[in-house]
Amino acid sequence: ETVAVVRSVVPMAGLSAFFGEAYGRVAGAVPAAGGRIAGPPFAWYHRMPGETVDVSAGFAVAGDVHVPDGFLDAPTSLATAAVAATAVGVALRKARDELDERTAPLAGLTAAFVFAVQMLNFPVGVGTSGHLMGGALAAALVGPWTAVLCVSVVLMVQALLFADGGLTALGTNVTLIAVVTAAVGWFVIKAVLAVLP
Repeated sequence: ETVAVVRSVVPMAGLSAFFGEAYGRVAGAVPAAGGRIAGPPFAWYHRMPGETVDVSAGFAVAGDVHVPDGFLDAPTSLATAAVAATAVGVALRKARDELDERTAPLAGLTAAFVFAVQMLNFPVGVGTSGHLMGGALAAALVGPWTAVLCVSVVLMVQALLFADGGLTALGTNVTLIAVVTAAVGWFVIKAVLAVLP
C-alpha cells in the first residue's frame, strides 16, 4: 500500500502537536501531488528512546503521486536538484555518442510514448494505484544517457503543464524516475545480455 508520511524524532511532550502538523501537511500535499487520501490517519513508532520518540504519521494514498512542491525540505530538494542537474549535464554530453540519424527520431517517439504511459494509472491493490516509469524502456530503446534526457523532459512537461509533481521537487522526481530507472534498467539489460547466448 502506498503511504505518505512525515517522520521525525520528537519529544514525548510534543507528540500531539507533531501529529496535528504531520497530518495537516500530508493532507495538503497529497491532493497537490495528484493523489487522494485512501484511509484513516496512522502513526508508526520506529523506536522510543526515553524522552523522545522516532515516529512517522500520515495516510494511505491512492493515485499517481509524484513528489509535490513544498513536501521535501530545502536541503533535500537542493541536493536532489544538484544530482539531477549533474546527471542531465553528463547525459547531454554522453547522448551525442548514442544519437545518430536512426536514434534521434526514436528518442522523440520514446519520450512521447513514456509521457503517454506515465499518465495512465492502474490499480495495484486496495486504495492504491501506480503508473509505469519509462526509464528502463527508454534505456533499452535509445541508450541510458538519451533515456535520462527523454524521461527528464517528460517530467518537466508533467510538472509545468499538468501540475504532476512540482518545480521545487523536479530534481527529486528526475533523480528517482529518470536517472535511477534508466541506470538500473540499463544494468539489468546488460546483465541479462551477458548471460544469454
